[in-house]
Amino acid sequence: MKTLAMVVNDHTLIRCALNATGVNMKPDRTALSGVAGVAYYSDGEVLVSKRPIMAGVETPILPTKAVTNTLVVAIEEATLSKFKVEDVQPYRFRQYVGVVGGFLEGIRGLRENIMDNLPRYIANNIQGDSWKELLFHLFLSYLHDINRIEDRNLPVGVLLECTGSMLRILPKFLNKRMLGSNEHIHMIITNGRVIMGFSTIDNTILLRRIRGIRQCPVCSTAENGPVDHPNLTAAAMLIASGQGRIPGFSPLKSYEVGIIHPDGTAVVKDILRAVR
Repeated sequence: MKTLAMVVNDHTLIRCALNATGVNMKPDRTALSGVAGVAYYSDGEVLVSKRPIMAGVETPILPTKAVTNTLVVAIEEATLSKFKVEDVQPYRFRQYVGVVGGFLEGIRGLRENIMDNLPRYIANNIQGDSWKELLFHLFLSYLHDINRIEDRNLPVGVLLECTGSMLRILPKFLNKRMLGSNEHIHMIITNGRVIMGFSTIDNTILLRRIRGIRQCPVCSTAENGPVDHPNLTAAAMLIASGQGRIPGFSPLKSYEVGIIHPDGTAVVKDILRAVR
């Protein structure tokens, strides 16, 4: 799976900022088909699209007239005969959108253990069978526990606290003391204003900040000449497991949390001590 989440300070320039990341959000092998999940925020509403991608067919990420400050795109190679819309990411709960990935062993009892510990109104939102959807809702339950789930401007400390709480309790739900050496998870989640992402292994979450665009290839034409966006500020977070370094992006280390603010600024915090 390849996931990109980004914030831009000017909602009319989302395509310009997306192009400036240099990330090709398409299935890695063009001979295969896949599924695309796209979520963006418009006039206070969360709009989510989940659709198949046909091999060799150009599929736009955003609807033609869509404008937004916050965008989440998840592309996954898949056999279309097994396409189940409820299992396609990103997941959504009210204003929250999230993408979860990784590998866990011994998940047989995980669903029952987590469901028993979720507030009923959060558990009722779960539609699919994936453990990844369970972890998305588990994170939200910690926001509920500290009465911050409706908070639009989530402080950095709150996000770190909820992430640490989830990672500390997860092994217990798997009936083990700690995650195994080959187990790992990563997550990106947003409420439309703040984007937060982390991974339990190195180099899975990548972060890029964009300050201004010169001669924007999206807007510049032979007729109008080069167009600059000197006041554009954006930040993008990428889940690109196994792809190595991508120009312009800085990798996060294991148990580092990246947080992107509405103005396009970003911070990175280490939560390893909080987890262990």
